[in-house]
Order: sequence, then structure tokens, then C-alpha cells
Amino acid sequence: MAQKGPFSEDDLKQLKTLGISLEQAIWQLSVLEKGPHYLSIVGPCTLGNGILALEKDKASALARLFEDAASQLEIIKFVPASGAASRMFKALMAWKDKAEDQDFLERQAKKGDESALDVKEFLENINKFPFWDDIVKAAEQQGFNAESLFEKKSFGVLISLVLDDKGLFFSNMPKGLIPFHLYDDGPRTAVVEHLVEAILYAKGRQNCCRLHFTVDRQKSAVFQSHAKEGAKALEKKQNVKFVLDFSEQNPSTNTLAVTPEKKLFRLADGSLFFRPGGHGALLENLSKMDADLIFINNIDNVVRDQDKEERAFFKKVLAGFLLEVQKNIFNFIEKLDTIDPDDMVLKKASAFATQTLNLDVQNRSGNDLRLFLLKKFNRPLRVCGMVKNQGDPGGAPFWVRGTDKSISIQIVEGAQINQNFATQKNLFLSSTHFNPVDIVCAFKDRFGNPFNLKDFVDEKAVFISEKSKDGAKLLALELPGLWNGSMAFWNSIFIDIPMVAYNPVKKITDLLKPSHFH
Repeated sequence: MAQKGPFSEDDLKQLKTLGISLEQAIWQLSVLEKGPHYLSIVGPCTLGNGILALEKDKASALARLFEDAASQLEIIKFVPASGAASRMFKALMAWKDKAEDQDFLERQAKKGDESALDVKEFLENINKFPFWDDIVKAAEQQGFNAESLFEKKSFGVLISLVLDDKGLFFSNMPKGLIPFHLYDDGPRTAVVEHLVEAILYAKGRQNCCRLHFTVDRQKSAVFQSHAKEGAKALEKKQNVKFVLDFSEQNPSTNTLAVTPEKKLFRLADGSLFFRPGGHGALLENLSKMDADLIFINNIDNVVRDQDKEERAFFKKVLAGFLLEVQKNIFNFIEKLDTIDPDDMVLKKASAFATQTLNLDVQNRSGNDLRLFLLKKFNRPLRVCGMVKNQGDPGGAPFWVRGTDKSISIQIVEGAQINQNFATQKNLFLSSTHFNPVDIVCAFKDRFGNPFNLKDFVDEKAVFISEKSKDGAKLLALELPGLWNGSMAFWNSIFIDIPMVAYNPVKKITDLLKPSHFH
């Protein structure tokens, strides 16, 4: 086997083992060398201009529409859950060996050092976290008294009890298995909170709650065991049956990395270094879901029981809106699927396309308009909740100009625009709303056949991010984000919903916020 460009025979064997074709590898390397294709944003989606604000009566009617239909539907709640908890504990990990020096910690905190402030807040409130009893037990096993450690401010020991393998080993645990909330009957992890929440809105045929978690391969066994145990306990208390499925990211979706000089990044043994392709790699997992309707939510975005009813109501609203729109789309397709449709049908279908689906018909008319609408209507559909922007990093809804000059609504990440262009950067910063990843989608046609989701991906919408491996800097390629480029050519609808929809835990001290702590 001869060398192919920059790839040696050993590289080609490594690519084959992962299931990555040479053509894919060459394309990835080309993108990393040349840089990404940036989107051209025209302006932010705002209320009445890309984002719908529903009246209370309309929202209630949509929720009832979904409730009436749910028992006849196959529903899945899809939860990307492969993220490690290490990011939550980043500040603690950085301070583990320095926290015993209380004076230094105080000085850095007073200087505004963000990690020092986080560590200080965590340690001063450590006995309020839902896993405090676990810390007490871990301390006893090592001959310590946790209360005494807390009173003496033995911070280094306490942090070790939380992070290290002789303690709770949270630094090596999936985020979904971290206890997030404490109730009278004990703590609940993020996974169990998703199960409890699903009962309120994700019951479909035969009173069944189906959830699908994407998990890390190395932690799959412990994750599955915990989720199944939680489901079994809930089934005994609730009139519901759980069906849990799990999948891992396919190694063939891993991507190459390069050095800052744009050379292939290699490990000490000379092999190529591949990284997971980001959440966009999960499109393959999502495409295998056989359901009429799918809810998508991140693993760390959960609420306490006191807020679950309100949250469930707005998920039903989104689902009801999807069912209503889907019915209209199927009706229009049936009427347009004739060579000579009635002019009134064309007029109504065109108005629906522009006013509800935010499609740009570009002054088309006659048969040209009919064919355009048929093509655009025959696509996967998603309805996305949007919350008011409060400065959180992440994606936001924008009007985007495509390469064909048409305008569409998209969820855009900062990495997708050229931050060196002041006009684009300022437009991105002007967004009024934020994407909390509260999505309801459907991807079957009117005959019940699934669309091929790969046909609706903007392949150019890749990310290039700066990462590191063993202290060495690298540039990593991320596939089009699951709700960004991977759904770029879906029919999309954005609806304004309240902040109860967005309650993530990005760092451990987020659990002290009123929405998580009681």
C-alpha cells in the first residue's frame, strides 16, 4: 500500500480501522489548512421577525393538541449525554494542590480570579451540595471527619475527596451521573431527573416513555446500569413503562487534528491523533431513531420538581405546534403534487411557506413555485424553543444568507462567523434570544418513510477550535453542529419560551443557584 499524500501506510491502516475513508481524511485536512467556510448573517431573529410569540390561549390549545395525540404516537426523548463531568470541576482541579493555602486563595479571589472565586464559593458551601452525605462517607473510609475538615478549612483534602479515585471520583464520571438535586427521599442525578421529567410529556403509545441517551464508550456500562436502576424505581411509583436505549458516537465520525502550523498532529508513537467530531457527529445516532416525534434536550439542562410542570407545558406547546404545522405541510404536498394545481392552492401554500416556515420563495410563480414548494415542504421539521438572551455563550437564532442568495433562519454559533469582520461580530452580539436546545423534531414524510438526514446537512458548516493534547496546542475540526449545520436545510420554526427551559449546570457552583438549590 503506497503512501497517499501526507498519509503513510500506517496512517491508512489507522483510518481504515476507524472507518474513515481516505477521501474524508483528505477533505478534513484541506478544511483545517484553508480554514472554515463562514456564514453570512443578515441579522438576529427577533419577536415577530423569525421568532413567534404565542398568546396564552393559543399555547394552551397547542398543548392540548399534543396531549390528545400523544397516546397514538411513537415518542422518543433524545439526550446527548456523553459529556464528562470534568468540565464542571475544572476550577477545583486547577486548585486541588493549592487550596490548602487559604491566604493565597483569598488573595486571588479578591483580585477577581474567576477560578478562585468558584473554588471559594464551592468550599464555603460544600455541605449544601446534594452529594455532601457521599463526601462524609468517603471521608470516613479514609479516616477523616468531613465536618471537622470543613470547620478547619482543610480545602485540599475536601477537594481530593470529591475528585480523586479514593473518593467520589467525580473528575472521571459522566456528567449525567452527578447528583444535581436533593429531595426528601435522597439525591437525584441528572439522568434520573430526565426520566422523571419525561413522564410529564414524553409518554407515547402504550403509556411508554422511550428515552435514548448517547453515552461515552468507556463509561457506557456504569451509565446504563444507573439509568436502568432509576427507571425501574420510577416504574414502581408511577403508572408508566420506560424503554431505554443507548448509543455511542461512531469512531468513523472522529476528525483529524493539526498543529498550529497546519501539520498533521501526531502522538508520541507517530500515530495520527483523532478527536470526537463534536455533537454534530450524533446526527448518525439521531437518524436511527424510529419515532413520530422526538424531543431533544442536553443532559445538564434539568429543573427541580417545583418547575417541571411549567417546563413540561411548554414542551407540549412546541410539540403541538409541530403536529399542527406537519399536518398543514402534508396537506399542501398532496394538493401541490399535481401538474396544474389551483391558483388559490399555490397562493395559500406560498403564504404558509413564507409566514410559518420563513422560506424565501424569491418571486417564483407558476410551476416553478410549485416545484420549489414541493421540494422545500418535503424536508425534516423542527420546532425550537428560544429564550431571552442573558449573555450565555452558545448558539442563537439568526437570519442567514445562503450561497444561492436566499435567506433562511438558522441557529448560529460564534465559531461559524468571521469574528474579524466587525459588522458580522456586532450582528452576532446583537441577538435578542438564545438557543437552550429545547427542540421537537420529526423526520418522516407523509407516507411514514424517514428522510435521509445526511441530505439536509450543510457540509461546509464545520467548526475549527483551538484545543490541546498533553500540553501541546492543536486545531481541531468539529462536524456541523447537530442543531447548527446538521439541520441547516430542515424546515425550522423558532418560538419564544420562558427561561424555565434553560437551567444548565456548566460548572459545579451552578448547583447553588435558586433554580437548582432548595
